Amino acid sequence: MPASFADDTTARIKQSISIVDLIGEDVTLTRRGRTFKGLCPFHDDHNPSFDVDPERQSYRCWSCGEKGDIFSYLMTREGMGFREALEVLAQKAGIVLPARHSAGADSPKNILYDVLRWAENEFQRCLLDSPLAEPARRYVTQRRLNAESIQRFRLGFAPNDWEWLLARARARGYDAELLEKCGLAKRRPSGGTGHYDAFRGRLMFPIRDARGRTVAFGGRILPDFESEAQPKYLNSPETAVFSKGEQLFGLDAAREAISDARSAVVVEGYTDCIMAHQHGVRHVVGTLGTALGERHVRELKRYTERIVLVFDGDEPGQKAADRALGLFLGHELDLRVFSPPRGLDPCDFLLERGGEEFRAGVAAARDALEFKFERAEALLEAGSIDGRRRALDAVLETIAAIPVVAMGSIPLKREMILDRVAHRYGVASDLVRKRVSELRGAASRRRVAAVATGPARPSAASRNERPEERELLEIVLADPARLHEVAEAIAPVDIQAPDLRRIFETAVAMLRGDGASDLDGLRLRLDDRELACRATQLAETGREKTAPVERRLADLLARFHAPRAAAEAMEIRRGWSAVAGSDDGEIALLARKQAAVLARHRKNPRTDAGGGPVARGAPPENVAS
Repeated sequence: MPASFADDTTARIKQSISIVDLIGEDVTLTRRGRTFKGLCPFHDDHNPSFDVDPERQSYRCWSCGEKGDIFSYLMTREGMGFREALEVLAQKAGIVLPARHSAGADSPKNILYDVLRWAENEFQRCLLDSPLAEPARRYVTQRRLNAESIQRFRLGFAPNDWEWLLARARARGYDAELLEKCGLAKRRPSGGTGHYDAFRGRLMFPIRDARGRTVAFGGRILPDFESEAQPKYLNSPETAVFSKGEQLFGLDAAREAISDARSAVVVEGYTDCIMAHQHGVRHVVGTLGTALGERHVRELKRYTERIVLVFDGDEPGQKAADRALGLFLGHELDLRVFSPPRGLDPCDFLLERGGEEFRAGVAAARDALEFKFERAEALLEAGSIDGRRRALDAVLETIAAIPVVAMGSIPLKREMILDRVAHRYGVASDLVRKRVSELRGAASRRRVAAVATGPARPSAASRNERPEERELLEIVLADPARLHEVAEAIAPVDIQAPDLRRIFETAVAMLRGDGASDLDGLRLRLDDRELACRATQLAETGREKTAPVERRLADLLARFHAPRAAAEAMEIRRGWSAVAGSDDGEIALLARKQAAVLARHRKNPRTDAGGGPVARGAPPENVAS
């Protein structure tokens, strides 16, 4: 996403959402002068040490050191990445996010789209025509997938060969690294060389985005090639064009039918989705082996406000439907659940009972809260008083586990839900609300503890961060206008700490690509929660320092250059010793090298290893002239 997009959009979000209001949903804040104070939500705080500054739209804990803005608060509190925090807060602010990338930024991805479409064609030709695909054709026949479905969903076959696709890619002019970027090839383990095909012996399901572009593949291992070492289903890894947390299988084929039906049916498997379309139920999409998530729902809400979950009738399928209740509570949508008879998955149900009975089941689906009531009461034997209490707690725990930020924009719906729960169990509404608050506090503390302890955040010392590296990043992140000057003088390889080097590399690449380097654009590019939070903290620390930036920066650059200058001087000393008594040509060559080094020093004076200035206009001492 271009830096200017991130800068403009995040600025609008910050203007629309008060950090005091946002944090105040979790923490009791009291005004103290120009700031607000409360107990820190990030550690076991007993004396208020948490400051929220409404003017700077920032927070800081003076005890544990946590600091940042509304984005880093949500990232740390809920364990989100920056992109997800951006989407949640944009929705809360009522701001529609524009397209993620400009046309110029998209151009490198077009190559990946081309390669993925080429691979899709190769896999399908193999399934239809190659003798190698006979096991796949038998399997497709057994699963009763017809020729129309194979063509509509472009099914294919990846032979059980380590380099079948790689060999065709070489003939096409695609190198192995390009296939790796598409998730179609993997590097051999350490000690080996080259690449191998990521998919082998599998029926291939192309995964397309809503625009119909192939972005990834799912592969089902065929019975002929099954082994304990191979997963039954394998999806492409995350790539520049694919995120399984936001893609839905079959959406490109279903979106018009979803709009027409004013509802979307969500199933778990590829064949479940394909079989529904084969039986004329076209408003069906499938998840990719992951739970239905926030980004899936936001994508579906572009087409409909009504979603029906049709998960397997067994216990794992019912648990998946149970977990999805949070999506109903956190969004303005009508979520319903259709549970096939126990033991049947949607594909089997369709084959046994047909499309019309499947449609009838979808039309009669229970709303998600009713499904939760019935499931909790069945599992916890709600016939007794104690069982009824446990069932009530199970329902309220689901409500309490949803982050307040997700519910904050729809308080009326939340109140109606709590009233409905109170009526169902014959409990006073105020007691239900009090119990939800207790459970929410416990759930929130568990989330923070999980983020804080798994894995534990290493200290600056354990990260092997040199103070000068840390301070340099503080300066360029607090004042991005300084980045150009620093990037001219310092290379990423000069920074030893891996996290700081990656942040600096990303900032420099962004500067050279987009011509800008704002913090929000950087956090979006990093797309790593820990690194994005680290960048935020470095920027906040840099803004707090009052010493003149010019002097600090000059001193830092001199400290970075000192080891390099000393190494260059030592190399010249060794060179003079080595060519002593040699012919004039070698001496002249070394003299020219020395002159180039000294000219660079005149342009950008540096210090030697002892802290003094490198001598100008003369060879280093103890070097024979």
